[in-house]
Amino acid sequence: MQQTLGNLMNESNDVEFYRPQFRFLESCYLDAFISGQVYLSNILNFRKGDFGGLIDDEREGEISLHGFNFDTNKRETVVYDPGIDEDIFVLCTTNNLISESLFWALKEKRTSCCLIVRPSKLVEEISSHPDLTFIGRKECSYSGRDFYNIPSFCPWTNQLPFRSRIRKYDALFYKPQNYVDQLEHRVCWRASKKSRSHFELHTRIPSQIIRVDFEVEEKVALSIRPPHNISLKIYGFDSKVIAGGDFQFSIGLLSPLVYERKEDSKELLGFKQPQNPDGSNTLFNASIQGGDTGVFTHPAVGMLVLNIETKLIARIGYSVS
Repeated sequence: MQQTLGNLMNESNDVEFYRPQFRFLESCYLDAFISGQVYLSNILNFRKGDFGGLIDDEREGEISLHGFNFDTNKRETVVYDPGIDEDIFVLCTTNNLISESLFWALKEKRTSCCLIVRPSKLVEEISSHPDLTFIGRKECSYSGRDFYNIPSFCPWTNQLPFRSRIRKYDALFYKPQNYVDQLEHRVCWRASKKSRSHFELHTRIPSQIIRVDFEVEEKVALSIRPPHNISLKIYGFDSKVIAGGDFQFSIGLLSPLVYERKEDSKELLGFKQPQNPDGSNTLFNASIQGGDTGVFTHPAVGMLVLNIETKLIARIGYSVS
């Protein structure tokens, strides 16, 4: 499990790449988050039905290991549930705009989310709060909440974890297969006192937060499988479009990357190239206008399009059909 605060993806001699995150929030919290107010939910709240069927899970944050105890000659089940003894708070984000989180937002009549340019900076500031201790961050694994310690003669035994390989907080990052479309990236902290259903703090948000507005046709919400058509516009602080494009895309396009050029210390946001259905490494049905660097190619990540300095971006608009 990734236990580091950072989100550095790749470092080369000329460029450092970082992975930004999308964060979906209720409308009343969106502007507050952009201005620095952070609301963390206790992981136990997701078991209570507070957030709705696309998010709630009655066993959120726990896993069970089923096996056979040869010392007692009996079957046994061991439950790992750190939320029972401690208050665990989570920050939920995703690398992908097209995810179950988007469809949850659409069903709630929400048309905006936000993009955290450098999540590691935000995580570091939250972790500096004296009442919180950082646990870890990683992509959730959708392999279920039940694991079986099968005798070695069974052909599938090596696919399942043994008790000695499970650590206390691993359970926080496992979810059932039916939640896989959430594509969740999760950050977790434990509190110094067990007494809260949520945790609020005000940050300086050293990482830039960019508002993202989206318009998705109803038919798209029936499936997150590509290809779809997308119009992408990037707005400056004068409300004018400074770059844009129209594509037929795979989900990969909606995984933006941030990178810093060492030659001039410029920080730019780019979008992974649309993937041609035939698998070739080329742009597919794409039209691109504007950008500090319209197309940027690097051996570490391939092709990025619509590359704009992050400090110039006020808002991003998506239209998906």
